[in-house]
Amino acid sequence: MAQNNNILALAPSGIRVPVPTPYPNSVIPYIENGLLYKTNQTEFVRRDDNGNVLLEQGNTNNQNLVIESVSLFYNNKSVIDNIDTRFKYFKFPIENTTEIDINIDLDDEINDPVFAKYAPSADFDIENAQDAPDINSVLMDNVIGGDPQIIPNSYTINELIKNSGADLRMRIQLEHVFNSQNNNNGGTIFFYLMKIDNNGNVDRTFKQLPDGGLYPDGQVITKNYDVVINNNDLNVGDRFQIGVDAGQEGHTIISLGSFWSITNNDLNVDINNNLIFTVTNNEANVVRNNNIIN
Repeated sequence: MAQNNNILALAPSGIRVPVPTPYPNSVIPYIENGLLYKTNQTEFVRRDDNGNVLLEQGNTNNQNLVIESVSLFYNNKSVIDNIDTRFKYFKFPIENTTEIDINIDLDDEINDPVFAKYAPSADFDIENAQDAPDINSVLMDNVIGGDPQIIPNSYTINELIKNSGADLRMRIQLEHVFNSQNNNNGGTIFFYLMKIDNNGNVDRTFKQLPDGGLYPDGQVITKNYDVVINNNDLNVGDRFQIGVDAGQEGHTIISLGSFWSITNNDLNVDINNNLIFTVTNNEANVVRNNNIIN
């Protein structure tokens, strides 16, 4: 086969002119067209009209295949095809994701001497005012968090609490119902925060909790209170209790819906003393323990 050692190159005038090359004719089509070029020259291998190699399955006398070796692997077209393929995998517009590194000291949560959380260990029937003229203490004997109670149903101020300088935040939830067979007009009930000083003096109306009054018969009522007590009003040995004054028999505090949480008012914590923090980035909130506070 005659060998043509020329390839076409673009001259400054814009005209393609033959340029001598050391490559044989069989290699030149790959240089000009890239590695995807397929030869159809019948002098190498017999082919049909579509350029397919003619082979018969199971025939041991099939023609030998000639593998054309190529020493150049990329030309300009191959590089352009490769870049074009890569850009097909990009998504526009491009989205940026920002990772937020949050490093917060949680020692206040672990060692906070203020925290306590109580709840009734059982449903609690309230005595009426005729049987107990004084305001009664609500059952809060189940210690869910914090130190054990020194006196049942009471939160006691010790030296650590007083010396911390912290104001107390008391969050109280009381769920109660009035059931009476003899009074269809409902029942009256009032709640208080009572204070007993270290000398035993009792202030049964230290803080009156709002929304007391007449409630209908048979209706379950849930009340939430949020009270802050200044550290200046605290003395070592003082005790606090939740007080209740019922006008008639039939009032019951429901244990499953009631609790009393005491936390440090200087800390942004939930009722279980878990620190709450919010970092805003692209209008997204990151909140510890998945407690989302709007």
